[in-house]
Amino acid sequence: MLTFGLIDDTVQDTTPGSGCLLAPPAGFAGSDEDYRKIMREQFQNPAGRQRIVLLVGNRSPRLLKPEVVISGPYEHPAREILSSIRSWLAGSDERFQTPHSREDRAA
Repeated sequence: MLTFGLIDDTVQDTTPGSGCLLAPPAGFAGSDEDYRKIMREQFQNPAGRQRIVLLVGNRSPRLLKPEVVISGPYEHPAREILSSIRSWLAGSDERFQTPHSREDRAA
């Protein structure tokens, strides 16, 4: 959602074409697995990855960022994806792979 020139990602509607970060393109009618594939592709794009990481990243105690509200037909797989990314960011999800690991970036 775009409000006053700012992107508000705290409300996510997974209805195709809604324009939200977690929404598939308009006309999409795929399965949950098809949705996951689209989200993987989005996460491989640097801009998409940055927005998703900001959406699920650790919240600073000084920032009062509201929880993300997710709705729509792909709500369940979207929640699973965000949970997996949260685990990966915390270093506890070995299943999640990115083009470069944390160790590669530290070297």
